[in-house]
Amino acid sequence: MCPAVAEPSWLSGQHGTTLGWWSVPAAPTGRGVLLLPALGYEYSTSHRTWRTLAEQLAERGSLALRLDHPGTADSTEPADGVTGIEGWRAAVHTGVQALRDAGASSVSLVGIRWGATLALLEAEAVGAEAVLALAPVVSGKRYVRELKLLGESDADGSGDVSVGGSLLTAAVLASMATVTVSAPAGIRVRSFDKPGAMALPGDVERTEAPSLIEVLDRPAEDAVMDQVLVAEAADWLCPASPAGRALASLPALPSAQFTWRGTALEETVVNTGPLVGVLTRCAAAPSRDLLVFLNSGSDPHSGPGRAWVDLARDIATPDGWSSLRVDATGWGESPDGPSVPGRPYDRHMTGDLTAAVAALHESGQWNRVVLTGLCAGAWVALQVARDPANPVAGVIALNAQLYWQYGDPVMALLAEAIAYRAPTAAFEAEQAALGRWDAEDEQGVRPPSALWLDELAAAGRPITLLFTGSDPGLEYVNKRIARRLASAVATGVVSVVEVPELDHGLQRTWLRPLVVGAYRAALEHVRA
Repeated sequence: MCPAVAEPSWLSGQHGTTLGWWSVPAAPTGRGVLLLPALGYEYSTSHRTWRTLAEQLAERGSLALRLDHPGTADSTEPADGVTGIEGWRAAVHTGVQALRDAGASSVSLVGIRWGATLALLEAEAVGAEAVLALAPVVSGKRYVRELKLLGESDADGSGDVSVGGSLLTAAVLASMATVTVSAPAGIRVRSFDKPGAMALPGDVERTEAPSLIEVLDRPAEDAVMDQVLVAEAADWLCPASPAGRALASLPALPSAQFTWRGTALEETVVNTGPLVGVLTRCAAAPSRDLLVFLNSGSDPHSGPGRAWVDLARDIATPDGWSSLRVDATGWGESPDGPSVPGRPYDRHMTGDLTAAVAALHESGQWNRVVLTGLCAGAWVALQVARDPANPVAGVIALNAQLYWQYGDPVMALLAEAIAYRAPTAAFEAEQAALGRWDAEDEQGVRPPSALWLDELAAAGRPITLLFTGSDPGLEYVNKRIARRLASAVATGVVSVVEVPELDHGLQRTWLRPLVVGAYRAALEHVRA
């Protein structure tokens, strides 16, 4: 039986509006728990663990609220607008008040990594009953050094750092570096720590949890959700007790209205077929043309390092496009699917998106529906567009790796995929130089990827194959199926666009305006 999908609600505070996800108990005990997530790529790697913990807390009678930090995930604040940790600290108060307004008579805090640090900082001020800290950051100074080593610095010398595609400004890093935490006095505190981690000072029930390495330090596709750890954490936060007073209604704020780089926008959480997503529209002139963003690998709907959030809002101008960033089943906020978490390049992905496209078409709300994704998401978008029965107006496929097939091993890291295919890629390049592939193509001997191009060109829907840097997907189409690609491009339906300055995962946040420009050009081609 699949756990119930969480109920979304936008929560407004003094530092913008954040998106909260409520897991509601069937038999409430009067307890509330606020869950504060990690930053950067750890947000994606730990997402499934975080959602599962909230669901288990609800099963034990607690009202659980997962809340985005300002400037991250779906919050309305742009990342470059966060200049210190004050907004993050204030959001903890916003979340606690929302729990109390919903009927929680006592509130506990649980955080992971930097979220744990914020929980410890604000526990006394919000009157928390208990704090559970998973791999807490004890020294902000050490953490900032770690972020700078793991991330990429903006070439303009500003001191801003992109960590897994999430921007942290120099100002916010400086603010973080001043933080040190210890267990707040008089509050029940437990920490789960990685082996060898700096211990949280103070009166703490400390547990070493090696599985946190698998939860946090592995790519999202390979990250482990430790059921034993989650159950132990939920039991500690919510010891058995009889049902208490009934909950009040949850905050009714289904949409958020805000200004993004000078444009008034509206965002709403919607259900499309089996999928949950966030719809972005220009408030003054909502477009009836829709761009659908798909999961990149196992990142949730906010995209790789929040790239889908930035891009969705940047194209929602009065003459631009509305957009929908969705989660496939088994990922993000959508219901569980045949595999949990979902698996890139599995058939359920194509089925999910086909159902969603059909639902969008049947709604009668949209003139055009265009699909886009990165890597695995791009591959799925092209799969759906191959079927002429699917009402798709076009595809923007970013760094599609057309050599993969259903059931192939999933390589979460591009470096792993390159290493895995190195012998094959070398052979393909060698034979291409000898003219073998062109000769075989002329004879009609073609790999599945070449047949894809024929089908996509025949369907007549504008297809933009967008590649960044020296992407292996570009190398493949240029060497292995060059003749078929040239034929598809000659039809005027398929186009190849290169943005060499960008990296595969769009982690250089300061270069994302180049992505916006490429997308706008591709979308205008669809309208032409």
